[in-house]
This record gives sequence, C-alpha cells and structure tokens, in this order.
Amino acid sequence: MEASAQTQTLPGASRGGKVARRIAISIATAIALINVLGGIALIAVHLVVRDDDGYYSTGTEEFATDTRAIAVKDIDLSGQRGDLDIEDLSAAIRIQVESSTGEPAFVGIAPREDIDSYLAGSAYTVVDDFGNGPPSYDQVDGAGRPALPSSQDIWAASSQGAGQQSVEWEAEIGEWAAVAMNADAAKGLEVEASSGVKIGWLHWVGLGLIVFGAAIGGVTWLIARDTRRR
Repeated sequence: MEASAQTQTLPGASRGGKVARRIAISIATAIALINVLGGIALIAVHLVVRDDDGYYSTGTEEFATDTRAIAVKDIDLSGQRGDLDIEDLSAAIRIQVESSTGEPAFVGIAPREDIDSYLAGSAYTVVDDFGNGPPSYDQVDGAGRPALPSSQDIWAASSQGAGQQSVEWEAEIGEWAAVAMNADAAKGLEVEASSGVKIGWLHWVGLGLIVFGAAIGGVTWLIARDTRRR
C-alpha cells in the first residue's frame, strides 16, 4: 500500500516541477529582455540626445523678471547612497544664458547660502518650476541693489558679456544655486536659458545591461532546451 501511495504522488510532483521551471524560465526571459531593452535605450540616448560637446541638454526656456536677478535654488547635490556620492559620478553641469534684449548678461553657480547672502536686501525672482509649460516664480522683495556680480568671489563657475554666456562646472557635493542677471546688476531681465549634464560613462552602462541581459537570455535558452528534451 505504501509503494502504491508513493507511486500515485509522483506524477503530480513531476507536473508541479515542470510548472515551476516554466515560470522560472519566463521570469528569467523577462529580466533578460528588460536589461537588453534598457541598455539599447541608454545607448540610443547617448547617440541621439547628446550635443557636440557631449551634454544631454534641455530645450531653451524663456525667463523674464522686473527684479535684479533670476535664481534657481534647488540644485541639491548633497544626497548619498551607500558609498556613492555625486563626485563619484564624474558629472558636469552646463548652463547657457543669452539676453533677449542684447544687454550684457551674467550667469554663475555658487553655494546656495552665498547667493542668499549676496542677494539679501535686493528684489529677485526664484524659479520654482520649468520644463512643464511656462516657468513659475516666487518673488523676493527688496529695495537694495547688489554689487556687480563679477566683483564677487563666491562663484564656482561664472561668465558674463554680450551674446550667449556658458558656464561648465564639475558637480560637487553641496547645496548650490544658479543666478542670471544683468552684468551691471540693473533691474529688468529677459533671457533664453538651457541646461545640460554630461555623464561620460552612460553608454558603458547601456552596453553592460545588454551583455548582462544577453548572458541571462543565453543561460535561460539552454535551460529551456534541456527541459524540452526531457
């Protein structure tokens, strides 16, 4: 009787094992496909979206204010994940600004607290959001006039003059802000601006995902072939 009972359980156990193996093969195939497609997408971004200088750039946005300056204050690079921080990524940031009125313009990147101190007492505009429709602003009131921006030693990177001004900066840990203003710190500013980031190793990540996905797919195919033969 015991032998008969054991014989009756074997077909069910065998079918359960086949089902579990098929599910595992399906999951592994999906993982392989996701990695390969993700790698292809990263390489496509690297080849198509990059400009001639190697930056992945946003489109040009128009900004205008009646105050002394336009500031973007949410450049927060203080985050850290495990032993990896922003400096390990070897990323570069570029900001390009051109006055719509032809007046000499200034653009600079500095620690957020230094820009707060520099603009304290002056009226300026903080950009809250852009890229999803017209930019939204917060206004900071003030009656003072800041010193000429070029006279300050707070800038990690800066540029001023007529025509398009461009700053390129190797990203560092900290809380940063970017400012655009007239070179003479006068009120009223209309500019066209764009930003970009350069990550030189992005295509290698894409290639690694493709290789990893192909390896998983190859092993899965061998297992599936062995299963069919059995």
